[in-house]
Amino acid sequence: MRDLEKVGPFELLTQVGSGATSAVWAARDSRTGQSVALKVMRATEEGGLLNEQRFLDEARIGGMLAHPNLAPVLEAGRDGETPYFVLELLQGLSLSALLSPREEGFEPALAVGLCIQALAGLRAVHEARSEQGLPLALVHRDIKPSNLFLCHDGTLKVIDFGIASAARLEQTRTRTGGFRGSIPYASPEQARGETQDARSDLFSLGLVLHELLTGRRVFSQPSDAAVLTALLFDPIPPLRSTVPWVSRALEDVVMRALEKDVAARVQSAAEFSAALAAALVPERPWGKDAISRWLGSTGPAPVRRPTATWSIGVPTAHAAGAPMEVGPRRSFSRVALVLGCLSALALPGAPGGMNERAHREPDSPLRSAQVLAEHLDPNAVPEFGKLLADAYGAQNTALFTETAIAQTKLLGNLGRTSEATASFQLARAAAARSRVTRADALVLEVLAALTARGAGRRDEAIQRARKLVETAHALPAEMELNRAEVLMGVSATLTYQETQAEAEAAVREALEIRRRRLGENNVRTCMTYDNLSGILGVQGKLEEALEASRRAHACVEVAAGAESALRGEVDVNLGDALALTGRIEAARAIDEEGLRILGKELGPTNADVLMLENNLARLSLVDRPREAAEHYERTLFASEHTLPTAAPERLRSVVGAERCRAWRSVARAREAVVRIREALASQVNDPSGGSDFDVAVTMFALAETIERAQPHTAEARDLAQRALVHFDRLHCVFDRDRVQAW
Repeated sequence: MRDLEKVGPFELLTQVGSGATSAVWAARDSRTGQSVALKVMRATEEGGLLNEQRFLDEARIGGMLAHPNLAPVLEAGRDGETPYFVLELLQGLSLSALLSPREEGFEPALAVGLCIQALAGLRAVHEARSEQGLPLALVHRDIKPSNLFLCHDGTLKVIDFGIASAARLEQTRTRTGGFRGSIPYASPEQARGETQDARSDLFSLGLVLHELLTGRRVFSQPSDAAVLTALLFDPIPPLRSTVPWVSRALEDVVMRALEKDVAARVQSAAEFSAALAAALVPERPWGKDAISRWLGSTGPAPVRRPTATWSIGVPTAHAAGAPMEVGPRRSFSRVALVLGCLSALALPGAPGGMNERAHREPDSPLRSAQVLAEHLDPNAVPEFGKLLADAYGAQNTALFTETAIAQTKLLGNLGRTSEATASFQLARAAAARSRVTRADALVLEVLAALTARGAGRRDEAIQRARKLVETAHALPAEMELNRAEVLMGVSATLTYQETQAEAEAAVREALEIRRRRLGENNVRTCMTYDNLSGILGVQGKLEEALEASRRAHACVEVAAGAESALRGEVDVNLGDALALTGRIEAARAIDEEGLRILGKELGPTNADVLMLENNLARLSLVDRPREAAEHYERTLFASEHTLPTAAPERLRSVVGAERCRAWRSVARAREAVVRIREALASQVNDPSGGSDFDVAVTMFALAETIERAQPHTAEARDLAQRALVHFDRLHCVFDRDRVQAW
């Protein structure tokens, strides 16, 4: 393509995709200012257009389709000899990008939810009619992960109709007898060059679903010839041969979609969708809201940390991966309610612990994997997978159960809660067929409560947690440490507004046991203080939260070292507590020290690092505006490249950066008002977008920016007053005083 800055009325910004015959650009419509995707035809060196008719067919087919799960063509035109058409500029990622870093499949409810959306789009394609009302018999012919695009709001869209065929569209020039498509996702009839109908797309989607569930392509032979041979002549591997925990009902549906005989295959998108939903009963496929929450909680790759903790709190980019019902809107920016029972049963003196066999066999494969897991090394995940396969093949139910529990802990600790949920279900099913120790059974019960909370089953989570309190109190004296671990699991589950007092009581009891049995300067005791600080901060008990944070800070230096990542994590809550009680310089010093430690250990995109940067920026707004602006610009750059649009850390960075940019000029302040208003709407409408404290900070930022853009408005005064009410209720002395002074 010739070098262009503009095509028609569209200003080209960034090339976002490229193929043999066309390129896709992020562009700006000069008529409306709207951002769009622009697909532009390439020209040969001689100036002629390649496959122009096919390009025009794609534009015409796309223009006939209108469905939430499709990306329709909005407009088509020419700039001289260059044809183009306009699409919605999507924000998100393709399923191929989602699959590429993984070695395991997704939870069935998620995989099925994604495919049901794809089937809704395909149904609209297959049932499309011409302007005269005649069936078009459209076939996409290139269904594969890279052509299934997942938007940040959880909507999946079928994209790229570049080789679609339409039997009744006269302009379509696709020839029967030649292969066009992606070989690893082709149907048998497509590979043979035969005429295809809608059932060819369903076979291709069946291959995608199989891959979503297993994490592996069905056909991964080293050459196209080998793939085609396997596709045409080899049997499809049964789903449960790779993922034995998937239900037989779901396996049956997937394998029916992958029937090589077209007549035996599922016959329509509607039939395929209904069969998938029925196969999941009593579970339900994830809808777009659940997928959006899950997608919003996936972020930078997990990092290694010195101890195993499963943090259950406000869903953030590094927190749980499953759709999570949001707990109370918090005043503390970080509330880590740590589930200590996920590793504590290896403690000396924890009788009947599930790691007892591993300690007796220090060189066993399971123990080697557990050592990796204790350091939260993601490489332990495939090791556990191999051990599960070996135990399954040897029919060793006890080892299978123990390994599944260990895998569940690790996945939860890595923030991959959707996978942890599936692993837990596997562990529970195996435990039902074997004899487990009492300690193992306790772990399973705590995991059940957390799984319910992670899946948004609020009433079940509370009921299970309250039953666990009764179970913990009934444990004999020699299992007192196990009682503490169970109570920590209870506190991690009961993070809802109405159960905060119960969570506080549970963590206080666990703290007393750990102080007595493990000592003041044990790592677990330190982290229990930190957890208590978070729970107290949630309830507005700021002086008590500050005292708990100070104790955590003091003992973690002894237990883990002054330069440990744990010390940096504890600094997050301590800095919050100091700032919210008006001790600004002390808070600044703690945040700077925590940032130095965690930035070196975890990198600039870690959620705790971003939080510390944002806290420092907020503290600097009053007396160090240039420093505040630098902090906000750094966090904005890091969060824009790693976090979804609605992630709390990213919204905080947007608000802070725009607030600082508004100082440059009145015109810039007017632009900042628009962006801060959008951030406030996200925080108010979506509980996972931020805490009550975040909402108050954004309200005040908007008030300041409106005042800069247009002085003495009633809206600015009203927003500041509302922010003041929030800060006063949350006992945030520093921010309350700032608003009052303003």
